[in-house]
Amino acid sequence: MQHEHEWVRQKNQERGEILKLARKLHLVAGCLKKTPAEDDRHHWGELQYAVYELHERLSILDLSVYSGAYDQWYFTLNSYVEGLLKAVIEDEPSDSTYAPNPSTRAVLKDMEDHHNPTKILLDLEAAIRMEFFDFKQKWDAALPA
Repeated sequence: MQHEHEWVRQKNQERGEILKLARKLHLVAGCLKKTPAEDDRHHWGELQYAVYELHERLSILDLSVYSGAYDQWYFTLNSYVEGLLKAVIEDEPSDSTYAPNPSTRAVLKDMEDHHNPTKILLDLEAAIRMEFFDFKQKWDAALPA
């Protein structure tokens, strides 16, 4: 049981790191899908960092480990990140502010609308809780009465 506990802890730790980055990405993408604002340069930089970091994490994730009943979040999150990454790569700044151009903003909005990142985040949180809950039930069942 100790090995299984460590396994669950490691999986949930990785999910937690992915969740943190996904929240950050969703937040800054939401800020940039609207009309241009003063702080767009900062948000654009944050989005670029988050999308590259999350893309790298997802690309090295061992899918055989994260293919359980609670891990349906992976495919939707991966698709969302791929779409945002493509938008970042294809963006050509419209001026010297280093903020996304109007067509990139439209793509960011479409990605948000199409992939529903709020649901992805909720599914990821549920995976963390349910994996732990399932282990706890096994642990409790193994304890002497």
